[in-house]
Amino acid sequence: MNDRVHGVTVEPGSQLLEITGMASGHVNSSHHQAVNSPGGELVISARSDDGVSEALEWREPAGRPFLLLVQWHPERMVDAENPFAKNIMQRFVQEIAKTGI
Repeated sequence: MNDRVHGVTVEPGSQLLEITGMASGHVNSSHHQAVNSPGGELVISARSDDGVSEALEWREPAGRPFLLLVQWHPERMVDAENPFAKNIMQRFVQEIAKTGI
């Protein structure tokens, strides 16, 4: 798979910002579609440098199960220490542990 790397900007106050600790950074990408206007209770929490939505999450996450949708592939990122890979994967594992699975 040939991923390209591009910049993303994270929305202030988002769960993604809390997880990564980064207001911007670089991620991998190989997608050709994106959400233009999220429906219901979701909000765009990161955009690429050209304005394409790159992440979605709950508008109001309190009392809801963990949900973070990203267009990039943290598991395939070359820099395993990148907070947009490492921190997301660590949080995902923490959330799974909470379920008792």
